[in-house]
Amino acid sequence: MLAPTLRAGSAMLAVVLGLVLVPVVAPGASAAEPGEDPTVVPTAPAESGDGAAPIAMVEGDASVTRTATSAASMALHGEAVFTSAGDPSTLPDEGLVATVVFVSDGGRTATTQVRANLTSDHGGLQTWSVPIDRTVATGGRVSVTLGGVAASARYAKAYTSTRGWATSHAISREAGTTWTRDVTVAPAYGRKVQLQVRRDGRWVTTRTVRTRDAASDTVTLAFDGGDSRWYATGRSVYRYRVLVPATKALGETVSRTLRVRPTMAYRARAGYAQPVLAIRPVSGGYTLRPGRNGNKVKAVQRALGLGSRWETMDSTTLSAVARFQRSRGLAATGAVDKRTWIAMGLGSDAWYVLGGYIHPVVADRSTTRAERIEIMIDTAMSYVGSEYVWGGAGRPRDGADCSGIVMQAMYAAGMPTSGTDVARHSEAGFRSTRALYHGSYQHVALSKAKRGDLLFFTPNGGTAAGIMHMGIYLGGGRMLDMSTTSSTAQVRSIHALDRYLDLVPQAVRVFS
Repeated sequence: MLAPTLRAGSAMLAVVLGLVLVPVVAPGASAAEPGEDPTVVPTAPAESGDGAAPIAMVEGDASVTRTATSAASMALHGEAVFTSAGDPSTLPDEGLVATVVFVSDGGRTATTQVRANLTSDHGGLQTWSVPIDRTVATGGRVSVTLGGVAASARYAKAYTSTRGWATSHAISREAGTTWTRDVTVAPAYGRKVQLQVRRDGRWVTTRTVRTRDAASDTVTLAFDGGDSRWYATGRSVYRYRVLVPATKALGETVSRTLRVRPTMAYRARAGYAQPVLAIRPVSGGYTLRPGRNGNKVKAVQRALGLGSRWETMDSTTLSAVARFQRSRGLAATGAVDKRTWIAMGLGSDAWYVLGGYIHPVVADRSTTRAERIEIMIDTAMSYVGSEYVWGGAGRPRDGADCSGIVMQAMYAAGMPTSGTDVARHSEAGFRSTRALYHGSYQHVALSKAKRGDLLFFTPNGGTAAGIMHMGIYLGGGRMLDMSTTSSTAQVRSIHALDRYLDLVPQAVRVFS
């Protein structure tokens, strides 16, 4: 009767364990290739003594850690811990063997068998440990089965970190200068590092570098002073981040955002007008009333056939406008509103442009003082050949007066006109020459005037209260001004007007 009893016990042991016993493969031994079923050789369990309870698995848990070893591989280390109840003496000599299955995110499978280690046995309860050690190429899941109980753990691509890039506050950098910023990447292993800027609502890559083939590396990203994209537009703060793309084994990471506040390469002395990136627009859509001057008046006079005359809404011009209005069934006020303007065939766009043109700012944050002065002079020179227009500050093809071309030249160089603008310039009785002289700019003795300074003229012995003309000093005793005698801009001696006007003994230095 003994043999049948042992056979029954062995059968019961096999059912309770629910496992397959195979030759042991030590940790680190080569695993079966993906997709292959390992060869299983059943091993008969040992006979149990009278009254010995067979081993039954209760529960299991698995955990792994990962360490990057290259951009395409990482080492997994961990264990699966199982709890069982019963008598270990009922087990065969080979002990318990677990089946360990690795499934990558791409679906590749690798299977191996590993001996379970009995780590404790107290009061009929046992603890078993199954080591997990493997080099993998990407993320996935490992499943360990022992005695019919499975335990699994998920492992992702290795985490990537960046350090040293961003700060809690915006940093300031002078426009036009080259500067650098370091970022430390780990794991590195020859990976791409992309510098990105926030532009038009999205992140745009502006530069890509590579790390060294090392576990950690610090790379330097340069901001080229000659690349105006990081400072030239009107934004006050630019946002940058570092993107480290994922590799087969390493995860993607994005740094915190670095905020950069570009500053002007040139700043005027404290207390004086400062350069800007854009000149505040003004409306040119004003009605032409008695005494108004400028380019819009010139257009009306030409439309009415009044010929060449001072561009002001004088009695002759007002009367001609009133006659035109009566001929068109309009209220004969003599003032030119937009309805009258359109009736003259002058166009809706011209109604605003001729009275509100502002030269676009050519200078950017990187423009130096010397460069701004040259921009101002070059812009004024573009009016050589333009028509003189009393109270005008139009485009070169529309004409301007002496202060009108100075205003547009200053705008191009990024300097506001203190105390005046292109609309106010055409108002009855207003003199932009005097407003600019008394504006928020540095005054220097005429004997110390330099290229780009503004010169002023008066008929009363140089008294500033009577200023009626101005020009831009070019150096060497010469100036550029808009002349009433030649009816255009010209370069001439600063003493060319000595027979009629006196130089004011103080020059204005716009760029102090």
